[in-house]
Amino acid sequence: MRNLLIVCVLLNLCFATASCRPGDSDEAQALSMLTPGPTSNAIILNGDDQVVYSADGLTLSLNKPPEWESFPTDYGIVIGERFGSVATAGVLEGLMTYVFVTPLADFRIDAGLEVNIAEIALNDLLADPVYTSNIAHTPAVGFRWDGLDAAYYLISGEDDSATMVIGVAVPDQRVLLSCSISAPYDQRHRIREALPDLLDGVKFNQRVFTGEALADLPTPLDFPQYRRPMNEGS
Repeated sequence: MRNLLIVCVLLNLCFATASCRPGDSDEAQALSMLTPGPTSNAIILNGDDQVVYSADGLTLSLNKPPEWESFPTDYGIVIGERFGSVATAGVLEGLMTYVFVTPLADFRIDAGLEVNIAEIALNDLLADPVYTSNIAHTPAVGFRWDGLDAAYYLISGEDDSATMVIGVAVPDQRVLLSCSISAPYDQRHRIREALPDLLDGVKFNQRVFTGEALADLPTPLDFPQYRRPMNEGS
């Protein structure tokens, strides 16, 4: 299932911007895809300050700021300040975070090389035209998160959104733990400001990640700006 991460991030972008990849332009369809179907085996514990997701032998938990909303997907947890409404045509009004996992086996990584596994995995994703056809993006940039290989890249969408995607390789679990933070493009500075606190305490099974390493990332983050092709709509 090499396309699982593509599906997860695309679903996140669909919700954040009320736009989807080619063929998924219907907003209602995109939002319905974010809701677990009747066959979902996920268990969700939604508390006042924490959301816990458990399925197929893995457990994710994410701290939830006061008065933020949350909902589960078949792949993980979404929390947000103000999700889009009918009145706003589904467009994101504030910050939103999506946390999920993807098997490392889905990526083309040579285990014999001394490389940042997360950086290789995210650049592998960015090389897929299915994912990059309607976004502007930076290359993946590697760093270390609590002793593990991690990387991030920045996106802007065609509907004035900005997203930071972070992946951290957890080799003993053979997964890439992924966190995306989205905001309207004119609020993109808030992603960097909120990052250390928002992802502090993310827990995958028994491993807890701190926000300390995230505080050392560049300030400000240099988000690209999506520009529609000149012949679009002609």
